[in-house]
Amino acid sequence: MTEPTNRTDRKIRYTVIVPAYNEEAGLPVVIRDLRSVVDDRYEIMVVDDGSGDGTRRAAESAGVRVISHRRNRGKGAAMRTGIRNARGEFVIFIDADGTYPAAMVPVIAGRLESHPMVVARRETGENIHPVNRIGNWLFRKMIQRLYASSVFDPLSGLYGLRKADCLRMDLCSEGFEIETEITIKAAQIGLDVDQVDIPYHPRIGESKLRPFQDGWRILRMIVMLMFLYNPTSVFTVPGLILFFVSFTLMVVLLFGNLSIGGIYLSYHAAIFASLMAMMGSQLAVFGSASRMYAVLHKFARPDRTTRWISDRKFMAWIVGAGLLSICAAVFLAVRIFLAWVESGFSPIFRLQEAVFMFFLLSFGLQVIFSMVFLSIFSGEVRRLETDRQTDCY
Repeated sequence: MTEPTNRTDRKIRYTVIVPAYNEEAGLPVVIRDLRSVVDDRYEIMVVDDGSGDGTRRAAESAGVRVISHRRNRGKGAAMRTGIRNARGEFVIFIDADGTYPAAMVPVIAGRLESHPMVVARRETGENIHPVNRIGNWLFRKMIQRLYASSVFDPLSGLYGLRKADCLRMDLCSEGFEIETEITIKAAQIGLDVDQVDIPYHPRIGESKLRPFQDGWRILRMIVMLMFLYNPTSVFTVPGLILFFVSFTLMVVLLFGNLSIGGIYLSYHAAIFASLMAMMGSQLAVFGSASRMYAVLHKFARPDRTTRWISDRKFMAWIVGAGLLSICAAVFLAVRIFLAWVESGFSPIFRLQEAVFMFFLLSFGLQVIFSMVFLSIFSGEVRRLETDRQTDCY
């Protein structure tokens, strides 16, 4: 539980959060080193994540603030508990295993006065397991490439930022993927990240990091956040490519069956292409909706596609294209019906044309209803963009 605020709380500017799970060997060393470099502007908070050893006793005997979980929930959960209960305006995280130099905490605190986020960058791979070193390099490249992050060491266990920004991120990680989530969301918010080089010391005690299991969780976090923060690349662009390729195949098959390298394409291919085209258009709509949701509720910044979809004229053009598609479908239906009448209502074999007609009708209706759905978001996105661009003085 959080202790009630008192006069001392008003002096606290920095909360140093030390998440700990079975760290009775390293934790006293970390607390001792922290106490030797901080003053009364700092509070040291240990979040005991359901340890089964003497971690809590070690923290209590050191006289620091202790919050405990009843069971082990993971590093991310411990850090989120620390953030919620922090009394300082800034929070600084440091691991409890003695690998990070506590002497850098005041340096980070000083830089936080002019930068919204400061990350400690491990200078070399010394004292890092080779498997972890490869994983760190791979994850760094992915995060930098996919999310335009400038952080060199996104898995660092020593960094600081404003408590308000942490709360704004709405963090959800339970385990070691918490640093990845913070780094990605910091890039999306647009935080200016300062970085400081540090040495990385040998660990005190047994490591809790499971390279492959926790590596998978980190990779999963990187991929899952792409659905929210980079849906244009994940959904919209692939969807549009799939749509235009499939649509082109349907148009070609209108003029007759096709043979490519011994492969015979007939109305079966037309049916398949129509399904793929519908799937492509659905992916494009889903990507657009996902991006708008992220802009409105997950602090993402609008990209070019979002601005296009939010533009009233562009939406009107798309609705017009949907109506044109429906009209073309009606024209083809009338044409097929007249051909059937002229044949004396005998069986006719214009299957590719019929498939294309049904596709145009379904696609036109889908486009219109999709624009109605997206308009729910687009109005809010336009207002948000207008508010951001309004100059106040």
